[in-house]
Amino acid sequence: MTEEPQGQARPTKPSRIGEWLAPYVPEYFPVAWKLGLSISLLILCGMTILGSLLLNNQLDRMRDQADTFG
Repeated sequence: MTEEPQGQARPTKPSRIGEWLAPYVPEYFPVAWKLGLSISLLILCGMTILGSLLLNNQLDRMRDQADTFG
């Protein structure tokens, strides 16, 4: 059982996706990009959930109105 020295990371085997994306991904992402991406993803998820809830509510109301009218 060999132990690795502390502070050194094990080299990982590169994946095909990683090799394909490597030229397009910079080595350092600025904090503003990270913050912008995280806020954008949070807004996107929130709007998706809100939209699905509103859509289901609206469909239920329309179905109730059709049943009442018919």
